[in-house]
Amino acid sequence: MKAFFLVLILFVLLQPEASSQFYNAGQSPGKLRWQKIETPFFEIVFPAGYDSTAQLFAYYLETAYPRVANHINSPLIRIPVVIHNQGMRSNGFVSWAPKRVELFPLSSQQRLSVDYKQHLSLHELRHVAQMSSLNRYATASLGYVFGQQITGALAGLYLPLWFLEGDAVCAETALTASGRGRNPAFTNKLRAQLIEKGKYSYEKAKFGSYKDFVPNHYELGYFLTAHGRTYYSRDIWPEALDKVARRPWALYPFAQAIRKHTSLNKSAYYEAAMDSLYTDWKKHIASLPQTYAAKLLPPKNDYADYARPALLNDSTLVSVKRSFSDLDKAVLIDIQNGGQTLLRPAGRIYPSTLSAHGNHIYYIEHTPDKRWQHRSSNNVVKQDVRNGKRVRLTQKGRYQTAVVSPDGRLLACVHADLHGRHSLHLLCSDNGLKKDIMNGFHSIEIIDPAWVDNKTIVFIAASQEGKAIALIDTESQEVHIVKDFDYTEIGTPTVYYDFIIFTSSFSGINNIYAWDISERQKYLLTSSNFGNSNAVVDAKGGRLIYLNLSALGNTLVQTPLDSLLWIPEEAITVFQDRMLDSLTVQEGGAIQFNAEPDTLYEVVAYSKLRHFFNFHSWAPLYVNVDKNTVNPGAVLFSQNLLSTATSHFGYEYDIHTEQGAFVAGIDYEGWYPIISSNFKYGKTTMRYDADTDLLYQELTVSGGVNVPFRWQRAHYMRHLNIFAHNNLLQLKPEQGKDTLADIQINTMDYGFIISNRRLMAMRDIHPAFSQSLMFRYAHSPLGSKQKAGDVWGARLNLFFPGLLKHHSLYMQLNYQERARKDILLNFLFPIARGHNTRDDFFKTAFTLQFNYALPLFYPDWAIGPIAYIKRFKANIFYDYTETLNEVHYLRSYGLELNAHTHLFRFVAPITLGLRFTYNHNRQSLFAEPLFKIDFNAL
Repeated sequence: MKAFFLVLILFVLLQPEASSQFYNAGQSPGKLRWQKIETPFFEIVFPAGYDSTAQLFAYYLETAYPRVANHINSPLIRIPVVIHNQGMRSNGFVSWAPKRVELFPLSSQQRLSVDYKQHLSLHELRHVAQMSSLNRYATASLGYVFGQQITGALAGLYLPLWFLEGDAVCAETALTASGRGRNPAFTNKLRAQLIEKGKYSYEKAKFGSYKDFVPNHYELGYFLTAHGRTYYSRDIWPEALDKVARRPWALYPFAQAIRKHTSLNKSAYYEAAMDSLYTDWKKHIASLPQTYAAKLLPPKNDYADYARPALLNDSTLVSVKRSFSDLDKAVLIDIQNGGQTLLRPAGRIYPSTLSAHGNHIYYIEHTPDKRWQHRSSNNVVKQDVRNGKRVRLTQKGRYQTAVVSPDGRLLACVHADLHGRHSLHLLCSDNGLKKDIMNGFHSIEIIDPAWVDNKTIVFIAASQEGKAIALIDTESQEVHIVKDFDYTEIGTPTVYYDFIIFTSSFSGINNIYAWDISERQKYLLTSSNFGNSNAVVDAKGGRLIYLNLSALGNTLVQTPLDSLLWIPEEAITVFQDRMLDSLTVQEGGAIQFNAEPDTLYEVVAYSKLRHFFNFHSWAPLYVNVDKNTVNPGAVLFSQNLLSTATSHFGYEYDIHTEQGAFVAGIDYEGWYPIISSNFKYGKTTMRYDADTDLLYQELTVSGGVNVPFRWQRAHYMRHLNIFAHNNLLQLKPEQGKDTLADIQINTMDYGFIISNRRLMAMRDIHPAFSQSLMFRYAHSPLGSKQKAGDVWGARLNLFFPGLLKHHSLYMQLNYQERARKDILLNFLFPIARGHNTRDDFFKTAFTLQFNYALPLFYPDWAIGPIAYIKRFKANIFYDYTETLNEVHYLRSYGLELNAHTHLFRFVAPITLGLRFTYNHNRQSLFAEPLFKIDFNAL
């Protein structure tokens, strides 16, 4: 089966008919000018004007690379790096087909104590080292045959996501004074699951669940990789990479390395690691003091995670609720009786930004660009809790927080420029007009600001020295550090008399602390098994309201102010993590970076035209996904560094016709319209009569333009795509030239698609509410010797909520018409299921489809390594097609049963099922298999 999935991965990668056959994360604005820096190991490409920050990245990457690669014995290679600074995204990735690193360097409000640029560099460099270590020995030899794609394919086939990301988290943790492995907010979700629910099966931990919250592959992976290095051997993972590189044809090379060092298979190794964690954490919990905490909300049986509580008034709290069953929503909570009301309609609220005053809440909403995936904005939204009316106070903003002042007049908003430098903007809460802009923070980033009074703001100051607590006077703009910088994670400060109340990771579990400003003394106020955070002081009610973590998510609790612990810093029990010490020793300790680069590299212009082609992969065969064929031949792939141009060039030999053809295609996405073109030249055969196939010289030239737009508003995404395509086909007979004429057909196809789609919750099968309309017209204009006729059609898709949660009623209506029955152009849309347009050849058709989809149950069944089934679902359908002028009525109805599963621990989810269709016209019942691999979920 491993060989099957390797072929499957290559089959997907080798699609010359697909415009983005390799990973393409999108494009930056086409008008951007680009520059580059050449260093010994990196070619760093970045937008013009980003020079100083690019120099800093060059320094971080060059300094850290040898240390990051050392532990896994990775050869140092040269690799391109692209930096995107036009959006509000904080992330990065490494891709190997084509080989490059892409960075989105804006730090978020959830950044760690370590500088985010350093953190991002270390994490992505570890992925480079992993792939470089894999790209040796037999894998490198295969690279001569398949190019860069073979390394990416083998990584996807053999290396679990938990290892790839867990090992990178280990590196970022050991090589800095911070890192996610040192952050309880990152680690305690698994702690809560193990203590309260026990360990899940290996398959469930790896692939997740629709039923229970499962920590992601970063969190699981950190503990699995750290456990192996701490309790077995520091060489366990370098050897695992080595085995895959040397013997990619072996059945389970990665698992063989685990077994060699631990005598356990992957499942048993996972269970041993979880048992060890359980023992350590259970022992630590037994030593902790306990805080009395009463739940504000009724007990819950399903996962629901609350975030960023804020007092709306004396009796009402507002918070953001996350669950599997719905999108993130603002929730109004009655503090007295715990009743909660969903705020509708609600926008996409970033949990770290919610603020409230009077009858209004304020938050940041992410706004994608209408065309460019790597450009976006963050805007301030004001919403009335009485009627749900939303007002976007800013346009094309770059804001990360919006905090309303006690008198409700001003908003303190953290602004990040294109270099990531922070300033504090004071906006009018009524209209968003700027009242003041406070710059001059230099190397300090502003995290979690909160008003103390109408002129003073407390915030977390983040720099290369860690995090501190600071106050700023908005009139004098003076900043006063009240708690010095260190690398303990702290956040969400608020002031209560002479104390700053905040969240801290000091004990190894997030809890609520108080900092005595005058005495400069730290006190532990609350203690919990898994974590407390985001405290709100209700002085009138005499209580502290905060979030308490459990296996069912963060829930709101309250503790009387006179029941807080007030344990001084020296008496706090600190969790001793053996794995952290082991990782740090193995990696050689934290890397010491200078505040400024010690080398400045030459900055030169980067020519988009000269780098239009970037040939990275090839294959000694030709795969046509549209026709589901694999033929002898060859193909060469190109995708440029900015992902604006993808192309393929190849030769296909058809074993059935015994003829060959040259093929080529280029797609360009660097302008607002997307341009595509394809070319084919060679020989083909066509059936002349029952016994004769004639040989033709074929030339096909096609090209097209589509102009995509997208808008996002609250929970709805809207799209408009206008397209036009042209296809020219010329056939010249090689035999019988005296009787057969040349064939020349020129067809055009154009139209539009417009849609409005509600975003989906995790358990949704279809959008709860969605509409889309498509219109297409195809014909053969001037230039055709043979007329192909014309055909046009329109399709309307409608989605509505079903009778119960996650049920969906889906209707499709389409009308299509051809000029004649016998024209060459096929219908544009399908007719009733179970029927075929070739069986019922007609000119016009009106089709109506009803579908009712529903989840059946979420079993989380692990059938050994063979299959893991997450969900069963069903779809009941009825189709009706009327051919109008032909007076034909085609009917069918039936049932689809599907299982959402992972087969043989393959990373991409697979849908397996059966469709039972009753053809009313033929009075026949038949079944057909359903099979789909969702690579988009990766």
